Amino acid sequence: MAKWAWKALTDKTSIWSMVVNAKYIKDKNFLDLEKKGSESGLWKAILDARSVLGKGLCRKIGNGHSTSIWFDPWVPSSNRTPTPLKDATHGVAWVHQFLNNNNTWNTQMVREWFGNEDANAILNIDLHEVNTDDSWQWVGEYNGLFSIKSAYRLIKSTVSRTNEEDVWKLMWNSPIHPRLKFLWWQVYRDVLPTRGKLAPILKDICDICPLCMASTETTFHLFWSCSFVRAIWFSNGWGIRTENYAISDWKNWFGWFRQAANRPLNIPFNDLMVITLCIIEVVWSERNRRVHGEKETDLIQILRLIRLKVKEHLLVANQKVDNILAWAPPPPQWACCNSDVAVLPNGCMLAAVIRDDSGSILSISTQEASYTDPLVAEANAVCFAAKVAVEAGVKKIAFQCDNLSVVNSFIATTQCNVEFRIEAAKMRFVQYCSMFEEWEITHISRMCNFAAHNVAKWAAMGRKSGAFVPHDMDSGVLDDLREWDPGPPNQLSSG
Repeated sequence: MAKWAWKALTDKTSIWSMVVNAKYIKDKNFLDLEKKGSESGLWKAILDARSVLGKGLCRKIGNGHSTSIWFDPWVPSSNRTPTPLKDATHGVAWVHQFLNNNNTWNTQMVREWFGNEDANAILNIDLHEVNTDDSWQWVGEYNGLFSIKSAYRLIKSTVSRTNEEDVWKLMWNSPIHPRLKFLWWQVYRDVLPTRGKLAPILKDICDICPLCMASTETTFHLFWSCSFVRAIWFSNGWGIRTENYAISDWKNWFGWFRQAANRPLNIPFNDLMVITLCIIEVVWSERNRRVHGEKETDLIQILRLIRLKVKEHLLVANQKVDNILAWAPPPPQWACCNSDVAVLPNGCMLAAVIRDDSGSILSISTQEASYTDPLVAEANAVCFAAKVAVEAGVKKIAFQCDNLSVVNSFIATTQCNVEFRIEAAKMRFVQYCSMFEEWEITHISRMCNFAAHNVAKWAAMGRKSGAFVPHDMDSGVLDDLREWDPGPPNQLSSG
């Protein structure tokens, strides 16, 4: 019903929306309509669903002429309808009154009318340069379009956080390798295609564990209570006897070992999970080998393979693996432009470094902006870089950015794949890129982007905007291999 309500609010072209408008809405504000006894049950249900829609509905500011600062949700933040510091007697009621003639925010006026947190959220709304009407967007999805899944998430967010949600947060935010995180999710959700899951629905499938040939194969049996796996757990250095634990499934296992007192001495939880998942990965691989009739691996080799995997993954989890990537020059006759941003309490500093195919610096530019949202700031740093490249007369250029969301949105071919917060920035970027003969944008690691990162940091510390040459700044700023250290505070002013 909420999806139909979204359609009634935003769709103006389909046959259904035209019929509904002619019969029920009649060009009035859909959100203000009242139910009438003569209306159909379906339409009444759609009107009732507006309460769900209201949890994630927000105005998408174009020219600001049809959005009220008093009554409309218009700021895509935790406080979508911020309360002004001044009252209505000052004659300000519409968003367009906070905009300059070139459709940019009047920063001074915004900060006079709203508290610091609300003002920052407003100034993070990246406006289109062309005059467009205000519309609606759904803040529950990154692309601003309504989905049932995101509506469900917003409804659930009003309920107290459950232990299950804490598990997902711990799982996906852990420092272990993404492949192991995905395996962890598969085991916790019990989605691996074990014989115990397949036998009830597929003919000629035996449900017996292929390792011990004694019990039904479930994920918990296969990786914990199987006699074959028990030997692995006992031999991994901890001497764990799995039969001594009163644990019946992986959720119980997780809750038990999450407590430090229940783990082997001096073993952090993340290290325990790395070792556990390495055991599961190797055992699952061996299980598949046996199911498909391949040669069996003996226990000694399996233990050796587990130890090797554990060593490698612990280095990843503890961030001790050196990243060997570094910046490299672009192809012949191309330029490479790296951009980054330094976010400040009430704004940010954009930076762009352009180099030729030999690695020589063509330009270093910085510009102060009012964004405090890192995503919006990163997107505008790329736009700023494109503008600088156009002004420098570059014909073929490769843009490099260390924000994957920005890169994915800027190369997206449909609106569904674009973050609504940076949609306006993407349009500007595409406009600039139409002036190049060839261009591309790629995602790189921070290790490849230190020059732009350091320049943004250097410029932010000194509030320096404009074009610079290398000798204007400390030699360490343009180091491609490490982050610039400005030294003690009393040295910062000298730059």
